Amino acid sequence: MSDLYEYYAVGAPRPRSRPVLTAVSSPGAVGAVAAVCVTAALVAASMLHLGFLLAGAFLAVIVLAAGAWLREGVENEQASGKRLLVESGYLVTSAEVSECDKKDRKPVEKARSAVAVITSSEAATGGWLGDVDFTADLFWIASSAVDASAMQELINKLKASKRASDKHAVSAGKAWLDVRRKKIDERVKLLEDAAKHARAVDERLKRQQETAERLTLRDEESARIAGLRTRLMGSEQPNLVEPGTEAVEAIRARAEAFYDVDAINRRVAGDDVVDTGGVLGWLRRRL
Repeated sequence: MSDLYEYYAVGAPRPRSRPVLTAVSSPGAVGAVAAVCVTAALVAASMLHLGFLLAGAFLAVIVLAAGAWLREGVENEQASGKRLLVESGYLVTSAEVSECDKKDRKPVEKARSAVAVITSSEAATGGWLGDVDFTADLFWIASSAVDASAMQELINKLKASKRASDKHAVSAGKAWLDVRRKKIDERVKLLEDAAKHARAVDERLKRQQETAERLTLRDEESARIAGLRTRLMGSEQPNLVEPGTEAVEAIRARAEAFYDVDAINRRVAGDDVVDTGGVLGWLRRRL
């Protein structure tokens, strides 16, 4: 799963985005502007004066520095906005989840996988599942996982203590942790069941589509066969005329003439010739 995923609470504000400044200060845009400045300076220097080369290089440096400054400002503003959301309890970042204990991080990954299956299914994109929004589920699971990991860490620190208050805190913490992890597992199980339903609907939709295509093909074949039957046997049957044997007879006549010419040539050459073919041979056999 992507490490950039972030878990927002329902209705939580998003950090202010500045698409124009982000695009303008991107390394690609800044590099392109700097390259244009240097190219223009080289052209001017070759045609006018070498001083233009220094001016172009200086301008390119200014462009690069300004781009870096703008980019850093945008990133700092977004980071500050996310930090305020985290402190207010409206956002759980991927960094927080990655720092969780493996036992608590695994359910978050399972939940995201299940939601990805649901939202990418044809059942969801086709509207068969209605409005699909699991923002609240993912936020609750991720937030609970972070809290459970923090509780586990606290229990590990206190369980070696001999103080009665610490022992009581460890006992209460373990009870809370068991309940919370059980609820997390139940919530993840619900999402995985929903993903199974989405896959089942997809399979049925695919089967329906295949059936519809098969029925359409069958109807087309039936129409084609009916048309062929009508053409061959019905009122639309064409008046077919049996062709003559002129072409075959012409080939046979040309072959017989070739046989005669060949026999004559062989006699001239002194070969023994048995007249079994050609027109002359036919006449000799008849006489």
